[in-house]
Amino acid sequence: MTDRRNLKLWLCCLSFFAASLNVIMIDQFVCKIQPETRKARYTNNRLIFDSKNIMRFKNEPRTLEHQITVNNTYKINPELVPRMIKLVQERYNFMKRYSRFYQPIEQKLPEQTRGVIILTQFRSGSSFLGELFNQHHDVFYTFEPLKIFSSYRGDNTHAEDKVEVLDRILKCDFPDFASLYKTYDFYDHELSEQCIKDNFCFRERLRNLCPRELCPRYGACHACGGPFHLPRMNQMCRGKKISAIKVIRLYNIRWLKSLLEDPSYDLKVIHLVRDPRGVQSSRLKIHPEMDVTVNATVMCDHHWINGNAPVSENTEWLSGKYLRIRYEDLASEPVKYSSEIYRFVGLHLTLPVKNWITKNTQSKNPSNSKWATSRNSSETMQSWRQHLSFDTVAQIQKICGKVMKLYGYKPVSSVEELRDLDNQLTI
Repeated sequence: MTDRRNLKLWLCCLSFFAASLNVIMIDQFVCKIQPETRKARYTNNRLIFDSKNIMRFKNEPRTLEHQITVNNTYKINPELVPRMIKLVQERYNFMKRYSRFYQPIEQKLPEQTRGVIILTQFRSGSSFLGELFNQHHDVFYTFEPLKIFSSYRGDNTHAEDKVEVLDRILKCDFPDFASLYKTYDFYDHELSEQCIKDNFCFRERLRNLCPRELCPRYGACHACGGPFHLPRMNQMCRGKKISAIKVIRLYNIRWLKSLLEDPSYDLKVIHLVRDPRGVQSSRLKIHPEMDVTVNATVMCDHHWINGNAPVSENTEWLSGKYLRIRYEDLASEPVKYSSEIYRFVGLHLTLPVKNWITKNTQSKNPSNSKWATSRNSSETMQSWRQHLSFDTVAQIQKICGKVMKLYGYKPVSSVEELRDLDNQLTI
């Protein structure tokens, strides 16, 4: 009996020493060490340190050896596993270096109960609409968290997975992005490396995510360094009035039915649409080799499904929770439609936000960046009419005619009609 106690104590000490050297820990035994003597304990088979100079991670990544030999459960292309392990190890090393920053949060705020999803498609003016929420001090805004699931494929893959992730983020229970590659099937996908490194996607685009309390190495946002400390971010998110998410990779609004029917959560959906001809023109600037026929077909199929959902049978769950906004309306009268959007979600249009709208929609020196939110919006709205050939426009109109009629966009029948900017193409 004494020998067994000695063996257990020896294994416990070995585990403590191994953890401090960043090698594989022994999980099979529970070490009963008194906190006042060693300041350590096991919780959920993980060694937790209580001394103030040693990190306390409940979800710390293991070593390379452990990941590969014991915990190699990443559902990715086997060729990507070494790179994935390296990314996780680099993240772990950073967290270890700044261990004081990554201390657990003792008092947690309750989960968020109000949210809004901006549902749209690639190159539809969503960066501006998303930034409209990002600028409001009562909103915690998340920019395209579904990036890890796909590029711009228009299929139904990961429908339930995407909704599950959105549900967590809306409630301010942010997932560890590396762990998602173990939860869901990503065998046909590339790694979203920056999302893994930062534990968040598109961190650099969100100024509100660069305050001192979220930056272990405080400085410029791009130099903030290291992954987000999720408990801190959850706290900040839960302290806001609304959680807002912009998604361009959720192709069917009906996937959100379970979230919209959740009685414990007040969720609204803003469906942002844009003239299909303008969308295709913008996409061609980024992907000149793009097949317009294929792209327009996929895009307008999604629009037809989502655009008809509010007036279809058995969609009463959308009643009072759905607002459709046309990019062209928002661009031509930004303050008016921004006020309408804010009223819909229960926010007030503050003076700082109103000033931001004016500055970013009437810019005399607009940015040339394809991703900028500072533009002359009324000019940008019709720029496609100068860039697309009439043949390409006619091709898009043939494919997307039903959707254009549904959303109130008029077709053109000649080059002259196309180039005449005084001829408004919205009804």
